[in-house]
Amino acid sequence: MSIIDLLKKNAPTLEQARATVERLRDERTFATASLAEAETELSSALLAKAEGILDGAGIAKARKAVAEATQAVQESTIALAAAERRLEAAEGDNAEKEQARRRKKIAELCEHRHKLALRFQKLAVELAVVVDQVEETTSELYSIVPGRTDLAASLLHRPDLFAAMKEQLQRAQATPWSPSVLGQWEVERRPDLVARIEAANLVLGG
Repeated sequence: MSIIDLLKKNAPTLEQARATVERLRDERTFATASLAEAETELSSALLAKAEGILDGAGIAKARKAVAEATQAVQESTIALAAAERRLEAAEGDNAEKEQARRRKKIAELCEHRHKLALRFQKLAVELAVVVDQVEETTSELYSIVPGRTDLAASLLHRPDLFAAMKEQLQRAQATPWSPSVLGQWEVERRPDLVARIEAANLVLGG
């Protein structure tokens, strides 16, 4: 098995690939610093020999250190380039997988929203019938009750009736269609629509 095949077989995770790149960057930085230090040592040895301070015994060692440091820089640079290419490919694959996951999720949500829209349309028709019937019944009550009746208490005044119905929607947390100055906490502690209708019926003597 070739080295390339071996690397493919042991492909790292995206996080591992990133960690490898960071490690190789650190290694190249260290190798570069080591090369600079070795070159400084070699230049000092050559200068010392030129000035007759030292013989050439230390130059071979300094040259070897420079060669080794140069090779370390080259190898770390090559390894880093390969790691960066692999990371770029892995990030591309990951982005494609993420995009596919999002497309699948979008399709699922679209289907779910469509089902909810169908359900809402059905409930809207049913709700509209009930709202009309409540209003018609209230209008009929209004037409026959004595003139001294408290319209607010009996919910015979149309704005009061509609406000009570909207508040009931808010109790059910259908807030987009039932804006109110009352907070949810306060609404949930007020009498619900049925209780208010029952109290209104008592006012009417029903």
